[in-house]
Amino acid sequence: MRHSELGLCLSASDEPAPTLPQLSRAMDEGLVRSLCQLKHDPEACELMEAEVTLVVVDLWQWFGANDSSVRLAPQLVKQIINTYPHMYIDDLRIFAEKARASHFGKVYGAFSPSTMMEWLRTYWNDRQRAMEEESYAQHLSLKEAGNYSASASDRHFADLADKKTMKLR
Repeated sequence: MRHSELGLCLSASDEPAPTLPQLSRAMDEGLVRSLCQLKHDPEACELMEAEVTLVVVDLWQWFGANDSSVRLAPQLVKQIINTYPHMYIDDLRIFAEKARASHFGKVYGAFSPSTMMEWLRTYWNDRQRAMEEESYAQHLSLKEAGNYSASASDRHFADLADKKTMKLR
């Protein structure tokens, strides 16, 4: 396993989290693997759980969670992995940056596991919408530019249509 398959930027790194477009390109190119893919790889599973734990603990330290919440870290890590198996570690890093910037709202009282899961749901819904919009915009740009790569069957049907109308290529 390549260490980079865990994510573009790991928690120990001083680099900022990647952007959604960077993550999308890495996903398309197969450079990173989702949590469920890492979970089923014995070599990567432990490293993946450690990275998710670092993100969770970092947020709890940032928001000043109480000791009882911190003791729940192992269960929360498993809950995140099971609830969002198609998420990437880089998603969690992007989520953490947004949470620290109060993107999901203010914390009233203790920063609890339920608050984190609610914020993760909001992040995931926003991320899905952003990825769909990016994919659609890319589709439109390719369509307008005429950059579709024709498959063999597309060329076959185009040739048949040309023959039927007696066009020569």
